[in-house]
Amino acid sequence: MADTPRLPEPGYSRLGQVLAVIPVSRSGWYAGIADGKIRPPTKLGERTAAWSNAYLNELLARLDAGERIL
Repeated sequence: MADTPRLPEPGYSRLGQVLAVIPVSRSGWYAGIADGKIRPPTKLGERTAAWSNAYLNELLARLDAGERIL
């Protein structure tokens, strides 16, 4: 996965953007949060939550290195 797209920093990505670059299902992503393997999202508003692009890029780098995240 050496050509994995990176997300712009600084910034945040909502779930749809996350799932576009990290190969996991929506339910798998939320199971990772429940298991403590993935950080919960940051609340940006009453009905808006997102993950830091810096954190997501760290996850992508770990995936590139062959680490199993979920």
